[in-house]
Amino acid sequence: VDQTQAIAAATLFLEGGTFDLNGANNAVTTLDADNTTLAGDLTFQDNTGFSVDGIDAGANNVELSSTGTVTTGTNGITAAGLSLLGAGGDFTLTNTANAITDLAANTGDVSFLDNSGFDIDAVTVTGGGTTTGVTTTGDTTLSTTTTVTQSEAITANGLELLGAGGTFTLNTAANAVTTLAGNTGAISFDEDSGYTIGTVNTAGLTATVSATLDSAATVTQTQAITTPTLILENGTFDLNGANNAVTTLDADNTTLGGDLTFQDNTGFDIAGIDATGNDVQLQSVGGTVTQTGDILANGLALLGGGGTYTLTNGGGANAISTLAVNTGTVDFTQAAGFDLGTAVTVTGGGTTAGINTTGDATLTTTAGSLDLTDDTITSTGGNLSVNAAAGILTINNTTINVVNGSVLFDESTGTLTMTDSNIFANTFDISNGGTGTLTLSGINIFTLPSGGITFPATVNMTAADSLAITVPEGQNLTIGAGGHNINSLLGVSADGHLIFGGTIANGTDPFYNDVIDVDTATLTIGSDLIRAGNGSMTFLAGDVVLGGDITVPNGTIGIGANGELGGTTGTITTGGAIRTLDSQGITAGADVANIVLVADSAIDSIDIILTTGNKEVDVAVGLGGRIEFNEISNSQDVDTDPLFEDSINGGFLTAAGFTAGVTFSFSLNPASNLVGLETLAFIDVGLFEEELTLFGQIGSGLALSLAQCEESEGCAPSISEDEINYLIQSLEARLLELERRLAEESSPDIRADLEELIGEFNKELSEFNNYRQELENFFAEDEYEEDEEIDEELDDDSFFDENVSTDEVERLAKVLETVKTRIQWLTSLKANPEERARLGKAIGIELTQEALDKIIDAAKSEAVFIENQIKLLLEGTEARLYEHSGSQMFTAEARDYNSMQTLHYGSHLLSLDDSKNNLLANYY
Repeated sequence: VDQTQAIAAATLFLEGGTFDLNGANNAVTTLDADNTTLAGDLTFQDNTGFSVDGIDAGANNVELSSTGTVTTGTNGITAAGLSLLGAGGDFTLTNTANAITDLAANTGDVSFLDNSGFDIDAVTVTGGGTTTGVTTTGDTTLSTTTTVTQSEAITANGLELLGAGGTFTLNTAANAVTTLAGNTGAISFDEDSGYTIGTVNTAGLTATVSATLDSAATVTQTQAITTPTLILENGTFDLNGANNAVTTLDADNTTLGGDLTFQDNTGFDIAGIDATGNDVQLQSVGGTVTQTGDILANGLALLGGGGTYTLTNGGGANAISTLAVNTGTVDFTQAAGFDLGTAVTVTGGGTTAGINTTGDATLTTTAGSLDLTDDTITSTGGNLSVNAAAGILTINNTTINVVNGSVLFDESTGTLTMTDSNIFANTFDISNGGTGTLTLSGINIFTLPSGGITFPATVNMTAADSLAITVPEGQNLTIGAGGHNINSLLGVSADGHLIFGGTIANGTDPFYNDVIDVDTATLTIGSDLIRAGNGSMTFLAGDVVLGGDITVPNGTIGIGANGELGGTTGTITTGGAIRTLDSQGITAGADVANIVLVADSAIDSIDIILTTGNKEVDVAVGLGGRIEFNEISNSQDVDTDPLFEDSINGGFLTAAGFTAGVTFSFSLNPASNLVGLETLAFIDVGLFEEELTLFGQIGSGLALSLAQCEESEGCAPSISEDEINYLIQSLEARLLELERRLAEESSPDIRADLEELIGEFNKELSEFNNYRQELENFFAEDEYEEDEEIDEELDDDSFFDENVSTDEVERLAKVLETVKTRIQWLTSLKANPEERARLGKAIGIELTQEALDKIIDAAKSEAVFIENQIKLLLEGTEARLYEHSGSQMFTAEARDYNSMQTLHYGSHLLSLDDSKNNLLANYY
């Protein structure tokens, strides 16, 4: 039956034959072709829309066409093939009695149910041509409780797959859908143009058996995926849905063509991921992620607050290049080496950098090497273990912050290289049972609030490298017994700068030549620290307690107490020595020096023994403070380190809190100070020669001060008559001693030396008399009177002074103030080359920076000696000298200020008779 005119009917019944009723103007409400089995194909069109009450086409095909809406009636459709056509037409054929073999469509929306199962294929209808696959301009919903397959593609905006227990195998790569959704049994879907797991009529994708997603492009999601097994193949997958519920993730059947991002907060197992050449990001918030198959990827990122990842794969078959973590607990193992902490960028997932965990992190390679470069590793509630087995563990420019746990670096018999890295942990173990090798280069900082640090047997550092061991700001630090035992570090021949209690910006040596940060309140040296390698050791804190000897073979020993961060008064308290091995007979290099730096007024350091093998000792003290050293301290170098002095004036030490009242620095060097009158009888000729040079430099300073005010109205030279009288007295005392020696000397050579010295001292005395005359003329005062009190003291034959003169202390204090004022003015000349040139010309010398430094150092030596004289006068210690056998006596240079056997200072040694001199010489 065919037609040339339209059919209009409420119900159109079709029975028996083949019907080609393809009239565009048909107007039928209900189509009923279910009374008999049709003998041939059925083609029917009605653009007003209609209801299908039933069609029984047997083994024949059916084509329904409408630009309206076609719905399901009482009975189903039975046919070999069903073709649905009509531009913009909608078909809702969801009768459970539907039973077709093939489905094809080219229309608007299609919703089709067939619980007998069907195939998306081509359908050819007599007179109507062939319809291939399913193409809809809207959504396609397919439903079955059995199986749906496809031989031809599905093209739709949204594809929805429904049916309890149904299986959908839609693996035609030419599929083209925008959105995939469903709630069924098993799903296998391929679509090479990419698609989204989203909402059609059903939200997301639920597959009670498994879901296989395949694409040559990108698969994303806006709705959750729920399935026991999610299989991913070929494409790029951005499945970052927080509500995903997957038991097993399997992306190992094919090599993914792009990145994989997957989130499932219930936790899941990885049956395998092959993303070779691409990146993988896995996320589980609070869940546990395990693995039974390996992970192959360029970069692997593990995310999720509180999530747990145990990716040990039974032996390390994982193969990634880069690992980044921001989650709870991580245990990751692979045989090959990998880069730890570098940023991992995943398509759709952003960039994840570093390692950040709230629990334990165990990162292992069983045969390769681990690389931490430019990374940040943080753990707020667990421990960090990084194991490189027999490989190389490289930590470069990396910050590791394990807030409440420990750090274990285990390269076993391999090597650990650390460069410019910062590690914070309660306990830091890199010992590897003593079999590994640690190489430290650049500037490395270990901060340990509690616990300790263990080093391997082999540690390598060069002279240019540094290691700082410190604590969080304001805490106390003990090095040695009772604290951080660093003998495993000191016992190896590692060079470089070791810093304790703080940090130095560039790790420079000496320590005072760069920005310093003091972290420690009180630093205690709990036992002897004896260093095997070359290099300096610096100790920084508010207070320092030296409970053992510090010994280095070649380098600076720096101790600084700045009184901050809970330290009390910037105190160095000690019962130990600061020494270098050359003082025990071992040759050391030229740079051995000690620096003791204290920035407060209460100094308890009298027990420090400075034994530096005749090398330099630089000291800076706070306002009103003094450092008293043990009497056997030794140093012979004349000049202080100019960098040390510049650091006090230049701000490095200011920023570190060491400038509170710091007034001067000096070398502990008897030869560079104005020795006391009582020692003249015991010093050798060489020291007189050094003294002569020192007086010459002091005189240059006086000449400069006078020249400064020569043409300046209202200017007052930083010189006092008491100072000049004091210096003249000292020169006269030296001449008296030299003339005594000349009178007693018989050797022509020694007599010639003495005569030359006497001549030079007379010249210097003449110069100082001229300075006194110039000062007198400057103030237009009467001639200076000789200091009768001092002259009387020189002529006094009495052996003891019974009382200390308060006037003498006040006089010396004023002299000291004048000298310090001159030192400040001389120092200011360094920054004024024009004034320096003018004054140099005025006194007839070339006043270079070097020449000015020597003048300043000489004035400082004068100030140091005057301070010592004041201290001795205030202490008032004296001792009786008995001529009978068995009496004990010490010279004044013994510095044993607490003993009653100390000889009283004064000029008495110059007036002793021979018997008393012999007695002194025996005890001396």
